[in-house]
Amino acid sequence: ENGLDDISLLAVDGTLLWESPSTIRNLGYAPHEYLGRNIFEIMHPEDLEWTRSTYVKLLQEPGARQKGSFRLRRADGTWRWVEAIATNMLGEPSVNAIVINYRDVTEMRQAEIELQQKNADLGLINALNELVNRGETLDVILGLIRNELNHIFSSEYANIYLLDQERQSIQMQHYSLPPGVVRKIEKLIGRAIPPINIPLQQDGFFQRVLGAEQGMVISGAESIQRWIGEFVETASLSPIAKAAIRKLLPQIYKVLNIKSTILVPLISDGRPLGLVNVSGPNIFTEQDLKRIENICGQLTTALRRKQVEEALRESQARYQNLVETSHDLIWSVDAEGKITFMNRAAKEIYGYGPEELIGHSFMELMSSENKQPPDFGKIKALIGQADDFTDVESYVLHRDGRQIALSANSKVLRDEQGHIIGITGSSHDITARKQAEEALKEERNLLRTLIDNIPDRIYAMDLQGHKTLSNTADWKASGGKTMDDVIGKTDFDMYPPEMAEQFWKLDQAVLDAGQPVINYEEPGLDADGNLVSILTSKIPLRDDKGKVIGLVGIGRDITERKQTEEALRQSQNRYRTLIETQTEFIVRWKQDGTRTFANEAYCRYFELTPEQAVSSGFIPLIHEQDRPGVEERIQRLISGVSQ
Repeated sequence: ENGLDDISLLAVDGTLLWESPSTIRNLGYAPHEYLGRNIFEIMHPEDLEWTRSTYVKLLQEPGARQKGSFRLRRADGTWRWVEAIATNMLGEPSVNAIVINYRDVTEMRQAEIELQQKNADLGLINALNELVNRGETLDVILGLIRNELNHIFSSEYANIYLLDQERQSIQMQHYSLPPGVVRKIEKLIGRAIPPINIPLQQDGFFQRVLGAEQGMVISGAESIQRWIGEFVETASLSPIAKAAIRKLLPQIYKVLNIKSTILVPLISDGRPLGLVNVSGPNIFTEQDLKRIENICGQLTTALRRKQVEEALRESQARYQNLVETSHDLIWSVDAEGKITFMNRAAKEIYGYGPEELIGHSFMELMSSENKQPPDFGKIKALIGQADDFTDVESYVLHRDGRQIALSANSKVLRDEQGHIIGITGSSHDITARKQAEEALKEERNLLRTLIDNIPDRIYAMDLQGHKTLSNTADWKASGGKTMDDVIGKTDFDMYPPEMAEQFWKLDQAVLDAGQPVINYEEPGLDADGNLVSILTSKIPLRDDKGKVIGLVGIGRDITERKQTEEALRQSQNRYRTLIETQTEFIVRWKQDGTRTFANEAYCRYFELTPEQAVSSGFIPLIHEQDRPGVEERIQRLISGVSQ
């Protein structure tokens, strides 16, 4: 009556015949509540198969004993582990029953289970770290996690989802559905299961778990189907396909046979990376959730490390590809100037492959055409004063003897103590640019020589009238001693106000209208400050888009020409006055006898107007008997024969 062990007497069919008071206390049932009922009714479903087979075996061996552990349901619905010894005493007349001696070992069993779980979890974590340390790919690591989670939790499906870069959707990393389930679902939906890329939905299960940064157990048919419905929103499905598959959710739910699922976020440095999902036909508990959360904590560390390693490897590969495909020379030298690295551009620039140059001093490649002879000592002293150098130009020699011009950007490398350990940088072939610059320099020199030796004034100005170019004739006429006295100044700085105002008025007209002014006569000054006449042309200067940005002008001193023209005009006036005042006939005619001029005395005599006098020949005015002689004399005059 006062024993600590529980004792029950069972009939052949398992009916409870008697139980000790301790059994009543330990299981929480009222006295005699279970008498006459079958003991297997309060056994855990997972233990029934083993206990029934053991009981049958015991019945077949009188006096035999069987030992084992199983779970019994308490009156409050909880399960208790018991360790039992069953003895077949059906042959004992005083007993005539199967005697069960058992005791509650729940705490011990739970401790064992927890130890087993911890060992299993630790085994997973160790295997995970081993794969990471071995350098396995992310796919291999995720595959291990899926398989181990399925094994540890006796689940059907374990999946890992990673957030995309925009953190707007999650990508399933290879779904882990059994082939038979895949075939059934694909037959049901009439298409292959697409890659799973699920947009995060407001108030969706995935969004809630990521937002709360806390795991969740989902159970119940309605909730499970709503969760499965989020997969239907995968990005690769068309709206029509999504609508059709939504109608099939109840059938898909039955095929999957998921009674419970756990979602756990993967958090690294306060930011979600993705989720882990474990699903199966069993009901998961909060204890299962905590266990998976603990595993995910370790998983996140390994996963993040692997992501960083792969990102670094990808970055290094991109850098290597960039370096090797660059047309620029990328190089490194040590503290003594010996080449430690060169990319493939070395072949194009030097004519040598990288392997031919590594270990040699870069000084061996320098050309004697540099402004200063190569001196590594001076170079080393120079780099000791700075950490970066930009646009450093130098000349090197190609294998075939050609001289190559390079422009380099470089960085000085130092150790933790600040000592120089080398230099790394990139060099760009500027040979063509230098040749073009030299050609342009010669062309500019030629043009400058030309415009500075032209007597005409040549200049250019911006929109505000500031001179940007001025040849010798122009800056001398502007009162300057050199070109620098004029550049950047306006005519108001160099000429009298009234003259500058006249110049600017014409300049503005050209700038505003965008139309040239050709051969416009205006006043000006010569180098001595004397007033002269200038024949000016001003043309708008435009940029590559056609916008007016200034003007170009050329002015010619026409003072002497105007003076000559005036002298000629006066001489012609004097000549005309002399001719018109003569009383003798003065006539000018062509070879055919047509008059081109007749003085006033001639017109008066023949009663002709000046217009009539030059409209016809004079031969008809001569008497017909005298005409042959006159014509003969005219021909003799034309032929140069004197009378």
